[in-house]
Amino acid sequence: MKSKQDDDRIYDCMRKLKLFGEDTVVSAVSIVAFTYFVSYFLSFIKQRFLIGIFGVDLNASSESALLSTFFLADKIPSLIFNATVAGSLSAVLIPAFTKKSQKEGNAKAWEMVSGLLNVSFVFFFLCCLIVIVFAEKFSYVLAFGADFSPVLPSLLRIMMSSQIALLISAFVTSSLQSLRKFFIPSLSPILYNLSIIAFTALFYKRLGIYAPAWGMVFGATVHLLVQIPLFIKLGFSYYPVFSLNAETRKLIRRAIPRSFAIMVDQISLLLDNSLAYLIAPSFTAILTLTSALQKFPSLLVGSSLAQVLLPKFSSFSADDRESFISLVKSACLKVLFLVIPLSVILLVLRIPIIRLVYGASKFSWDSTIASSYTLAFFSLSIFSQSINYILARAFYASEDTKNPLKAGLGAFFLSAFLSIVFVVVLKLGVWSLAFSYSLGSLLNTALLIYFFHKKIGIFLDEGFLESFAKISWSAFFMGLCLYIPLKMLDTFLFNTSYTASLLALTAIVFIAGVFSYVGIAKVLRISEINFFKRLFANFLKKVSFIRLPEN
Repeated sequence: MKSKQDDDRIYDCMRKLKLFGEDTVVSAVSIVAFTYFVSYFLSFIKQRFLIGIFGVDLNASSESALLSTFFLADKIPSLIFNATVAGSLSAVLIPAFTKKSQKEGNAKAWEMVSGLLNVSFVFFFLCCLIVIVFAEKFSYVLAFGADFSPVLPSLLRIMMSSQIALLISAFVTSSLQSLRKFFIPSLSPILYNLSIIAFTALFYKRLGIYAPAWGMVFGATVHLLVQIPLFIKLGFSYYPVFSLNAETRKLIRRAIPRSFAIMVDQISLLLDNSLAYLIAPSFTAILTLTSALQKFPSLLVGSSLAQVLLPKFSSFSADDRESFISLVKSACLKVLFLVIPLSVILLVLRIPIIRLVYGASKFSWDSTIASSYTLAFFSLSIFSQSINYILARAFYASEDTKNPLKAGLGAFFLSAFLSIVFVVVLKLGVWSLAFSYSLGSLLNTALLIYFFHKKIGIFLDEGFLESFAKISWSAFFMGLCLYIPLKMLDTFLFNTSYTASLLALTAIVFIAGVFSYVGIAKVLRISEINFFKRLFANFLKKVSFIRLPEN
């Protein structure tokens, strides 16, 4: 592997991206990852706030399990939005916008964006109208035929209306990312979560469970408005083009496989949440909350790096296939170096983490135990979810959206089959849904690697497997360094019934684990550690706002 050259390419790709065109340079990955972190942190605050108001009790009925009903209602709007717009947009619009602006200028690129926006808006509006009119029928499907709370249809209608503003905002976000502007698009989700928290805090006594739903409408509007000034500043011009010309049809055809892939993933989530509701209404909240925790490492690391590298992949893949393959493998190893130890930390420290993040007074101990089992099985596939972001972007950069769809379909059928067998036939608990999800994700990775071998080039060479083995062994020994002091300190020193003691225990064990992982990585001479040392040193310069000399 050309590890040094690939490190330089990834490093330069991240270093040369500028914020607002100034010569104060900020690493794009640092920006995206940091804003992902803040956004997810706020989402955890939002969820804990909602738990504190509405509670999670495993013995609650469908009428009293309001938070589970809220989470369940969000699944259909999320499915339609992600499948028709958000999921396929970055895969199709960013490469197309980049190439269009380079060849014909930004004006033609903006015209292309307007045409695709207009067509998407009409289609999405019709989807929203169907859901709003037939909300009762969709609620019956969501509840898997079981009794559901009477507030479910109303929540579904409100949440569906919030997606219209997010549709337009998604186009703005992808266009800004095509122009290598990452800060404002990454800031939008932060303001989205803040808006929901603020709206809920102000109106929950008056509106009840409808307060966070209307907060989503308010947050979606803020999500859009915060990006508009930069969007206009960069020269956006709206064109009222409604015809399905050849270029728009080409983009839609290219987006369809990606849309189906996202739809398959969203249907899988919807199925799992409906099955959780079938076990008991409150288990939908358990599944949603633990899913958010386990997605944090993959979004923070895998998605942020893939998001920044996609424009680079798009301009690089056709020129030098061998170097492109090497770059993709190097990017995957960078992700694995971070997410494998993070998944071990979640596995070993799952109960303290759940108690710290979700342990409000209305989050019962039974809910904590059920969440810990579920999170443990989710953690088995965090590494595969993370590299799936990189591998999928590699296919998109090669203008191939069909192979990721095939991989997603294979993962879906396995996960859906196992979920139904586990819950309906074997009557297993909510943890089994996390287990089936992890098995599906692992199959998705295996199929993506197979298709990568078949279409692009060799992925699992000796160098990659050796690095993967070293990272895995380092994480394994780190797990031991986490588990042993966790048990000793919990038994002999800390009374974890107090939040301060629990926080101190978690912090001490976490720091011990990180230092042990870095030490073992140095002993095993894992090359990725040098890359992150270099990146961290560069980040320290940037946060001190040292102006670099212009070339």
